[in-house]
Amino acid sequence: VDALRYDFAPFFPAIERSLRSAPNSTRLFSFVADAPTTTMQRLKGLTTGGLPTFVDAGRSFDASIDIQEDTWVHQAISAGVEMSVTGDDTWSSLFPPPRLTKNLPFPSLNVKDIDGCDDHVLRTFPGLVEEATSGAKGTKSLVVGHFLGVDHIGHRYGIDHPEMRRKIAQMDEFLERMMMRAEQVKREGEGEVVLLFFGDHGQTTSGDHGGATKEEVESL
Repeated sequence: VDALRYDFAPFFPAIERSLRSAPNSTRLFSFVADAPTTTMQRLKGLTTGGLPTFVDAGRSFDASIDIQEDTWVHQAISAGVEMSVTGDDTWSSLFPPPRLTKNLPFPSLNVKDIDGCDDHVLRTFPGLVEEATSGAKGTKSLVVGHFLGVDHIGHRYGIDHPEMRRKIAQMDEFLERMMMRAEQVKREGEGEVVLLFFGDHGQTTSGDHGGATKEEVESL
């Protein structure tokens, strides 16, 4: 979830329920990002394990970025993991075809669009999960859904706007459904699922990010 602040966690009942009902398999951490806290640089840092630079920040809107460094994405695919991504098209820039097994990108730069990308992910992510769980026994799959609404609402309205509360509720409902599906997969012996729900950076109260303030670097 792009620009997901750590202090948004109390507004996710699904997280609280999971911490209470499954304490041995649920963890809540504060994630501290390295500046610059812009999406392309954060994805590069998250996938390579390296530190992004402010020189990189000047390429935030470059659609032709192609990561050449070693990443866990490359390692996973080389090991036979089927990896699918839906949502923010920054992934397409960093890992252009045919790097990913399946890629369903959505344009990311229109900050006035607060629902388009998220609706796309909500529509396509469950199908990718079903494809992953219906594979041959022993097949390993990784599915990424990158939501943008929280980030775009911050830019457009700030974090205290009613639209942010609506969006967080939508993300909470999605998380609840995915946790229930993960439990079902395990219960029915279809495999094991690790579900990670996190942000790439935070944002200020006015929705800005890119710098190194506590609000910008602290995420869930």
